[in-house]
Amino acid sequence: MNAGGSPAAQDFTTRYCDMNFVILKDRTFLEGAQKQIAHLKSMARSHGRETRIWIHVYVVCRGTEKEAKDYLHRYVYEQGDWEAAGNLLRIFGLQTETLDNKTLESHKAHFIAGHGGYPLVGTAEQIAAELCKLADIGVDGCLISWVDYKSELKQWNAEVLPLLEQAGLRQPFRPAKKTKPKAPVEAK
Repeated sequence: MNAGGSPAAQDFTTRYCDMNFVILKDRTFLEGAQKQIAHLKSMARSHGRETRIWIHVYVVCRGTEKEAKDYLHRYVYEQGDWEAAGNLLRIFGLQTETLDNKTLESHKAHFIAGHGGYPLVGTAEQIAAELCKLADIGVDGCLISWVDYKSELKQWNAEVLPLLEQAGLRQPFRPAKKTKPKAPVEAK
């Protein structure tokens, strides 16, 4: 897996890597993100390869959409470190051609919310539905982050994963069967 958004990095990842980790540039409509993903997969095919596209998502899952949005608003807009986000984006902009300055500025809240990830905010059902939409446009996998990792991962496993299994995006986890060790073979 490799990450890269500049033209040179896109060429490298589609030429040499099995997986490409990208920031979805267009968050307004998934149509723009779909074009970005299709472009990368087309580039890989032009090199005689297939590539899988992974993105980063941040999750705020609550019992109601309002609770999720209120929590996101509190930790981003009321408690977020906007100065640090501005500094991060300035550094990011100097070192990469992934996003132009206008796009970087519009992503500032996403960097506070979850280091530039794509937002999955709402109920378990809404989050599962959004993941289905992402899969439909060509996203093959997600790196997931939460504010309170330990408790929110438990919630994810209990509430969201079963919905993803029902939707066919995940296979149920089946622990490996324990086998007895084989007796050593005697040398003759």
